[in-house]
Amino acid sequence: EKFNTSRFSSAGAQFESQLIHEDILMYQQIDTPITGLERVEDTGLHQFSPRARVRKRLNRACDFAGLVLESRFMDVNGAILLLQALTRIIKVGKSINRGVENINKSNIEHKGEEYMLSPASEALAEVLLCEITLKNKDRLGVLWKTVLKDHYSERLKHLTEIDSEQWGIVPIEPGIEKCVTGLLRLCSCALQKEDLANEITSSLCLLFDGKSSSEIEELDKHISEGVWRICSNVDGLMLLDSQGWMGLLGLVEWCAARAAKSCLGDEEDGRSLGLVEDDPGLKVYRSLHLILHAPELKDIIPAIITKSIATLVQATDKVGCSKLCLASVDLLHLLQSIFQNKICNSFSCNGIADEIIVSSWQEILDSICYFFRNSPNLVIRLHALSIVTDAFLDKQGSSLPPPVLCAILPEVCIKAAIGRISELIKDESDMLERTEDIMIEFEQCVSLIFKPFLHHVKNIINYGCAFGLKEVWEKLLLAMEQLLQEKPDEIDISDGDKMTPGILRKTLKELASEHLRNAIMVLHSHGVLMSDPVDTENLSRDTWLVINRMTFCVHIAKEWQQAISSN
Repeated sequence: EKFNTSRFSSAGAQFESQLIHEDILMYQQIDTPITGLERVEDTGLHQFSPRARVRKRLNRACDFAGLVLESRFMDVNGAILLLQALTRIIKVGKSINRGVENINKSNIEHKGEEYMLSPASEALAEVLLCEITLKNKDRLGVLWKTVLKDHYSERLKHLTEIDSEQWGIVPIEPGIEKCVTGLLRLCSCALQKEDLANEITSSLCLLFDGKSSSEIEELDKHISEGVWRICSNVDGLMLLDSQGWMGLLGLVEWCAARAAKSCLGDEEDGRSLGLVEDDPGLKVYRSLHLILHAPELKDIIPAIITKSIATLVQATDKVGCSKLCLASVDLLHLLQSIFQNKICNSFSCNGIADEIIVSSWQEILDSICYFFRNSPNLVIRLHALSIVTDAFLDKQGSSLPPPVLCAILPEVCIKAAIGRISELIKDESDMLERTEDIMIEFEQCVSLIFKPFLHHVKNIINYGCAFGLKEVWEKLLLAMEQLLQEKPDEIDISDGDKMTPGILRKTLKELASEHLRNAIMVLHSHGVLMSDPVDTENLSRDTWLVINRMTFCVHIAKEWQQAISSN
């Protein structure tokens, strides 16, 4: 019996077999080599593959552009059937191609549906799926709920669950690229429709949830471009709720983590050489910059955007792209000023600050403090330090409610500053080589401890926050007690001695003790702190008890008390 091969061949394979007997020169390009003297490996550059010849014949026979355009005249059921046919081609063919037949085996009703799907055909099906949907944007809601939602969910969810150890590093598949970009284009379109904006935008979590494969990793530039196009529609962003923002900003954070891959540092001076135009970090920065500067969005910007900006700062700082890193830190500064303004408005209108807004503002300040404590770049650290300090000293910061200040100052300013000071004076390995940098940074940290407190102490006293003032002052004293403990190598040092770590520490502690003295004099001028700890309230007594435990200040504590008594 003759073996029947037709039952094992796909329609494309059968069609290809008809072309085998045709003259191959008919399907070659004009400059096809015909002398016979060309190298064998060169001929592949000029000839079409069998599948390419099939696609060329199909392209001549089929009007794909007309198929997309004419879909507008179909009724809803016809459009749904057309999209279902395309998704079925992708689902069945791709499952067999991956070698994971069991995934969709229950969905395959007939054996004849099992076929191999070429990457180009898969990509074409994804493009047609997206283009037909965009041509029928007035029916986007129905098409999304009946066909597209399940298609993108199954396609991308399965992709992020692929075991990279099993598949290894694979090149970008055209079908995956068109699937991802198609979802981004649909999200951009959906922002114009109030009833769909949140549902479709929240589906962006499919691109970053789970374990991303190497294919998604290599599409970072495509995704960042899609994010920029979505964020450019400010009117559409106004329609998003918490779920929509979570999907969009989660994808922004994913792109931000892959920022500055093209930022190369100079080996000699460590300066960055800049970024290429399509770098994901640059696109993410522009998107965040637009969101934060849009007047329409200032009242609805969610606090979770903090994590996206912080991720961008961390990624750019890690590779040494200082310009973009500084600009991203400025975005955190702008964000904290937006939430700071919300706190002031809430307090002026209701007489009490919104706790959720205060918590979000503290989270932003904590993010900035993280970078002045952990950044390897001195410029970034000093810039972050100045931002946190100015947040309490500028015109808007002067309007902060005293109860909020009493809660924030110990947990943000004092805690972060004393933590960084401890790190500065602990490591003596290169202390002498970095003397000037250490002194500059130490001065900034001490200013962060004292300046915001002294700037607002009058308002705190006038508001009647006696307990809050006592709590802030006690935390400040405990921080100073930790710092102002004298060590053996700081004793008996003359002016002519050569610079040593002990001399440097002593100089820094003298600077800190001078700030402490000024704070004591300010509190005394407001009638809060007295020189005699016996017949006064607990604040004065506890203050002098703590100061007497500071071994570095024992010999000058009495001078401070005498100065207060004389005033």
